[in-house]
Amino acid sequence: MGVNGEGGRWTLFFTYLIFPITIAVTGISLIFRGILLTLLEFDYMLYSTLIAGISFIPAICVVRFAPYEFADQAIAFIAAGLVPSFVLIFLFGIKSFVDLRKVSRGEDGPWAVKQAGRASVVATMETIRLAQKAMATADAEINAADYSSENVGEDDEKSA
Repeated sequence: MGVNGEGGRWTLFFTYLIFPITIAVTGISLIFRGILLTLLEFDYMLYSTLIAGISFIPAICVVRFAPYEFADQAIAFIAAGLVPSFVLIFLFGIKSFVDLRKVSRGEDGPWAVKQAGRASVVATMETIRLAQKAMATADAEINAADYSSENVGEDDEKSA
């Protein structure tokens, strides 16, 4: 049997202990990502993701080449895979906190440009609705006038 064959420190069962951490990190990362997507912070997210991707390289190098007890173990590679997620949580968390404070103060940001666009779309839609109402009213008046002029001619014929 190998070193880990009889329940050593780095067994498969021990590796399963990192899965709840992985799920928690993924959930927190999704929440912060959702906040930044809602606030239209696409450029910041791009640069943060590049930084997180670069952080993966040293993490894998440490796991693979460092003379530690956990070198070349499955749990170490899983933990190295979480390093970019931790970097994103840190960067997205800071930006989310800053942006949410700006939103609560009514300051401008990328979300304000989109809001202005939405306001113009809403105003345009309202103008279209008013124009449609006016056209419907005009059509109704024309139909009423046509109907009354038809009835006037019939009343004249009946009285004659």
